[in-house]
Amino acid sequence: MKLIKERVFDSDVYVMIANEGEIPLLVAGEYKQVMTVKEAENHWMLNNGYERVGAVNCGFFNMSTKEMLGQCLCDWSNVKMSETGWCDGIADVAYDGSKIVVGDFDTFNGMQWVRAVSWGIMKDGKEWTLGREKYSHANSRQPRTMIGKTKEGYPIVIVVDGRNIKSKLVSGAVSKGVTASQQYQLALRYNCQDLVNADGGGSSVMEYGGNILNNPSDGGLRRCSDFVVFYRKKQPVQKPEPQPQPQKYYRIVAGSYQDYNNAKKILADIRAKGVDAFIKQVEVNGAKYYRIYCGSYSKKENAVVQQKILKEMGINTFLSFE
Repeated sequence: MKLIKERVFDSDVYVMIANEGEIPLLVAGEYKQVMTVKEAENHWMLNNGYERVGAVNCGFFNMSTKEMLGQCLCDWSNVKMSETGWCDGIADVAYDGSKIVVGDFDTFNGMQWVRAVSWGIMKDGKEWTLGREKYSHANSRQPRTMIGKTKEGYPIVIVVDGRNIKSKLVSGAVSKGVTASQQYQLALRYNCQDLVNADGGGSSVMEYGGNILNNPSDGGLRRCSDFVVFYRKKQPVQKPEPQPQPQKYYRIVAGSYQDYNNAKKILADIRAKGVDAFIKQVEVNGAKYYRIYCGSYSKKENAVVQQKILKEMGINTFLSFE
């Protein structure tokens, strides 16, 4: 998921553009059921090897009755219709299994999900105003949620904060929101091919990676009727490469002394007998010692043979596995 956070039109703007393989699904509850963005989940996807990426709110609903406004096809077969909502002359957003499409649909054939939203912003790369005249607040600056696709065909969602809510991006600033005309400018800015206006105001929310990115104007998460939630196939957990372990050896120790001069004297005596030996400083139980080594062996039996030879030469030793 490509994530953009910036200030545009004196407002905090948050953009998510899906990558290849990231699937936008409409998640809606039962009739008149509302939920927060964090509660919206497609459990079939989670149970079949997918993980949630992020989400935004979607369609309008009646705040009093919790009734979903406008047509909705969800979960491939369940058609939800409001009793007082609209069907025609309103912009719809849909997903056909490979891409987001927008229009004013009178049939759901070939669609995995469809949701009536409100007005159009852009269609086929051109300004599209279907349904805008039905909303008096289209020309005022408000928090907004937008859903569509880029010119490359990738799903895109945009959330703009508003109503003079405190900015998360610039200390001391507030967000004024955007008008419908400014939404079109955002569509151009983010290289959109199609874009529609979804529910705004206190409903506008963007969640990404389990975190709420924007600052909803309600001061908290509003319970809404439906959300567009993005999923992707879980990536296999990469196991770290095993780190090579330090090689241990059987070492023949001819003495261990806390005084370096004592160790140096014994080393000279051993070398005088023609034995190759060296001193190494070690730490035992927090104390420093100077050990005299007469060889290192990967196999214990080889070390034992050499130990017997040294004993015959009058050099007493012990084995240490280090």
